[in-house]
Amino acid sequence: MVFGGSVAVDLGLPSIIMHTSGAAFFPAYKIIPQLHREGRFPVHDSLMQEIVPELKPLRYKDLPFINLPIQDAIESANMITPKRPPSAFIWNTLEFLEPSALTQIRQ
Repeated sequence: MVFGGSVAVDLGLPSIIMHTSGAAFFPAYKIIPQLHREGRFPVHDSLMQEIVPELKPLRYKDLPFINLPIQDAIESANMITPKRPPSAFIWNTLEFLEPSALTQIRQ
């Protein structure tokens, strides 16, 4: 429930957001609006097997909400992105399982 972080910030409290998905899911969600602005989302069938350069080794077909209408996909991506940074995130992963995704998140 990402909205809980916004409530905590409004009340002047520290917030911690827990994502039950793996860490690679967050960068994949977050990049959807950027891909749309650049004309790379929605994805054409000919690009489905291509690697998304910003998310290597993920391919376009691996992106979340690939089959949703564009507006729904962008809305979903914006919903999980906190409006203000939380005090901390908890991810359902381990460093050795998803090192590149965790590096992207830290940046």
